[in-house]
Amino acid sequence: MVGADGAQYTVSGSIFDKYDATTPAEKKAFGPPLAAEKANPDGKYQWFVGGVIIQKTGNEPHIVWGEIRNKW
Repeated sequence: MVGADGAQYTVSGSIFDKYDATTPAEKKAFGPPLAAEKANPDGKYQWFVGGVIIQKTGNEPHIVWGEIRNKW
């Protein structure tokens, strides 16, 4: 997927599935990725222009955006 900076970023697995399940309007608001998927000690995440998809190991991924993202 072409990122906000014009670079190619892979969006895959459960993060892609969550992104793909959004409506066209949500995809537009979410925008392109800002970086590749990253791991942390308890899961993984990927930043997009309008939010982030996070997944704790063993759980379903969640979208964080809007005011909650801004506070985070």
